[in-house]
Amino acid sequence: MSRILYTICLIFYLTFSCSAWASDAQIDWDKLLAGNVIGEAVENKDGLPGVRASFCVKAEREHIWSVLIDYDKFPAIFRNLKKIRVLERSQAGAKVEFWYAVKFLKVFNKDLHYVLDRRYIIPGRQITWTRDSGDLKRIEGSWEIRDTQKSDVYLLVYSSYVEPDWYVPVKLVRSGALNEATDMAGRIRDWIEQQP
Repeated sequence: MSRILYTICLIFYLTFSCSAWASDAQIDWDKLLAGNVIGEAVENKDGLPGVRASFCVKAEREHIWSVLIDYDKFPAIFRNLKKIRVLERSQAGAKVEFWYAVKFLKVFNKDLHYVLDRRYIIPGRQITWTRDSGDLKRIEGSWEIRDTQKSDVYLLVYSSYVEPDWYVPVKLVRSGALNEATDMAGRIRDWIEQQP
């Protein structure tokens, strides 16, 4: 049964990534391979606003993956993460509780607490998450590890979509989230490349 599920997931991933590559024809590989993080405001298929950060990492795929699921190290990597607790863990994913101090443009400050259901859609390639409970009305996102033309370099694509359960101007949230995402991308790349 698990082999059938894996095959279905692999077909889904290949279909998704092929269509994503088709829409990513404008990828600026010169910028990415030069070490830049490309951040952009995006919307999901339901119109939920979010951000995407793309960046290249020189490391083995297995090492990149291990960092993305090493929850004990998250407080050292992710700024403003005050506390984290893994509630459940399996080969298919993890249920993880987060406590964040959110600060946007020195105007908006709020402590957030929520639980994410993180699914390992294709181990070594894609993680998705959705809100299980907590302060936010809706949160979902993903990490993707994509191949590049260089065998020792991978493209990481981080996407996050959030709907707060209180009023805050969308422009303010997006602006702050975009800054946070690009900053986080640089920190996680440094962490991955500097760790053995």
